[in-house]
Amino acid sequence: MLLAQPAIEAMGEGSTGQTELSRVKLAGMRLRLPDSEAMGNLRPALDVLEARGDQALAESRDLGHLRDALLPKLVSGEIRVREVEKVVEDAT
Repeated sequence: MLLAQPAIEAMGEGSTGQTELSRVKLAGMRLRLPDSEAMGNLRPALDVLEARGDQALAESRDLGHLRDALLPKLVSGEIRVREVEKVVEDAT
């Protein structure tokens, strides 16, 4: 599929910022797909990558919440960086 991406992008039509793909042109494309054995062998690796991606998204979300909670307190002087560092050190 990745090898077909440039060809698919080149099929885009339209000039108003609303590029569309022709269903007829897409239907006429021939894509090479792996056989069922190759797909079965690939699935475990894809599962690992998907789990890593999910973990990274969750971590990013958690860090965003932490930033949103700490930043106003740091800017206002309610807490200091050293205090936050101490809390983090104690937690680990």
